[in-house]
Amino acid sequence: MGYDKGTIPNGTIVTVTLLAVVGLLLVGATPAAAQAEDTSDFDFNLNDSEDGGEFGFDGDSNSPVFSFGDASDSPRFSFGDAGEAPDFSGIGSGSGDAPDFSGIGNGDAPDFSGIGDTGDATDFGGIGDGGDGPDFGGIGDGAGEGPDFSGIGDGEAPDFGGIGDGGDGDDGGDGDDGTDTDPAGPADFQVSNLNAPGTATVGDTITVSADVENVGESEGTQAVTFGVDTDGDGTLETLASQDQTLASAGSTTVTFDVDTSSLSAGTYTHGVSTANDSATAQITLESQQPDQPANFQVSNIDTNSPVTEGETLTLDATVQNTGDLEGTQTVTLSVLDESDSSDVTLAGGASQEVTLSVPTQTGDAGSSSATVATENDSVSTSVQVNAPDSAANFQVSGVNSNSPVTEGDTLLVNATVQNTGDQAGTQTVELSVGGTVRDDTSVTLNSGASQDVSLSWTTASGDAGDYTATVGSANDTGSTSVSVESDSGSGGTEYQSFTAYTEDGYIDVGNSSTAGYGEIPHCPNGEAQTDKGCVYFNASFDQSTGDYTVSPENFNFPVIDFSSNTLGPLATDNRATDTITGSLDTSNGSGSFNAPIFANIEELGQGEDCGISVNVEGTTGQSGNLTGSPADPATFEENGTARATLVDNELEVPGASGCNVLDSTVNGDVGLPAPSGENEIKLDIYIVFHEESVDQLGN
Repeated sequence: MGYDKGTIPNGTIVTVTLLAVVGLLLVGATPAAAQAEDTSDFDFNLNDSEDGGEFGFDGDSNSPVFSFGDASDSPRFSFGDAGEAPDFSGIGSGSGDAPDFSGIGNGDAPDFSGIGDTGDATDFGGIGDGGDGPDFGGIGDGAGEGPDFSGIGDGEAPDFGGIGDGGDGDDGGDGDDGTDTDPAGPADFQVSNLNAPGTATVGDTITVSADVENVGESEGTQAVTFGVDTDGDGTLETLASQDQTLASAGSTTVTFDVDTSSLSAGTYTHGVSTANDSATAQITLESQQPDQPANFQVSNIDTNSPVTEGETLTLDATVQNTGDLEGTQTVTLSVLDESDSSDVTLAGGASQEVTLSVPTQTGDAGSSSATVATENDSVSTSVQVNAPDSAANFQVSGVNSNSPVTEGDTLLVNATVQNTGDQAGTQTVELSVGGTVRDDTSVTLNSGASQDVSLSWTTASGDAGDYTATVGSANDTGSTSVSVESDSGSGGTEYQSFTAYTEDGYIDVGNSSTAGYGEIPHCPNGEAQTDKGCVYFNASFDQSTGDYTVSPENFNFPVIDFSSNTLGPLATDNRATDTITGSLDTSNGSGSFNAPIFANIEELGQGEDCGISVNVEGTTGQSGNLTGSPADPATFEENGTARATLVDNELEVPGASGCNVLDSTVNGDVGLPAPSGENEIKLDIYIVFHEESVDQLGN
């Protein structure tokens, strides 16, 4: 190699750290040097006294001595002697391209012009002293182009920034290739949410499921397996497998239906596994029980009971074979000294409805036990056989009348007719007076039903006398004595008032079965009881119209005890709050009244406004289902007296008021407010008529 020794004196030591590295890249370092991660600074001596111009290294590095033996056949740089550009082919990647030194210094391609071009001395002026970067133009193909160093190292042009004027040392950092990316991570199949039964019987097919999620960065396909550790070595032997393909972050639920016939009874570890993960649990397999023989059990007996003698008694029952094996047995019904049977064949676990029946006969009436039986079981139930229905039977009771009546008046005869037979029927009910049929009516009744009937006879002049009045049906009769009086009474007497005395009666209000009841203080024959007083009133009477009125001051109603469940007997003062009105027919004693009453519960100590308001509308005779005693309206007597029963069971009773906090106590105790049908008032009254006005009577 030729060079100008005047340019670099003999024995001069030049520190060229980066250039040394570049030189290593150019000539090809040994494998050990090429793989080193750290770069060290080395001093080397360019000594022209060495034969052949070989490089000699001085330094303290413990690294192996650099060998350039692999760079070429001879560790020399031949730049030629005819001015030709040196040939760097073969340096680097072996592609044969000349190395590219572009980027050394300030980024311009180095200019090597003058080197080897007719023997001119090479000018390296400016290297390392802040001068201009050297010009390497002409190195390469002789056309003056900069050499191409591409392919050295990883294929990118080397960065020689900083060589030259010393101001560009930080220019040329060669980062990662922009097209390079880190490869995505592999698929990673994780298993979770293992779901499987804890116990089963050998031979059962069990269902096992689990969730599988790909938590890796790449899509992948893996075999997802179900296995059982059959030998206790901690390894799951695969019983079922399925391939699953999942994208990154994808998930799925896998399900295995596993036949356990190949396993023995015992407790096993089992689980679902992938190439990356597994989830395990334990299952206990129980031994299969030997097949049980047929066992016929009876249940759910139903019957058409009750039946009537002569009808067929039928029983239905469920028969189930609770064993494992099929069987045939006889199912038998036993009742009333009769029996019926049926052969039944059932597979294990199967059931069948069986119907059995026997006829009934005369004399079977009554309750009996019926039994359905198999070889293994029997169940009994009670059945009823009734005697044949009896025909309708109309019985007559409670015969009464409005006797005595005056010639020309109507005799009313009342009775109750009840059908005591088992069958419904229709019969004619007749009234006979003195052996002569005076009236009749048709009555239809169901079994056990009853009906009140009213029959009449309009008397005439000459009918005066005493008679027996008879009410009769096809099955029964009932009688009462009646009288028809001559039309010679004191019909000419004009009465202006009357006094009505309560001979008996009660008040029952509310829907409580025990509270809300009070006896009416009574005065038989108009004579007051000394211990209770007497309920009576004086009425102004218009005999021509039959209308009457009673002012509040003429209404006398002593305090009565009113029963209460929680408050005890309550003293109640009943008074008329307005004029009482009504009517009374002196020809037959029928009448009515309308009385607005306020029952002050004085014992509660809440004042005169504490109590219950009620409006009583009474009628003579009967009202609804109530029957007076005597039940018939009494006729007007010649001595100016009469008797009647006034009843009302259709009144509505509101709740208590004016008692402050005790209102709700009274209402809850008695059962108020109470609608029509839950309240009753009954008065048996004795009436005395007066020719004087009510003002003349006094109170």
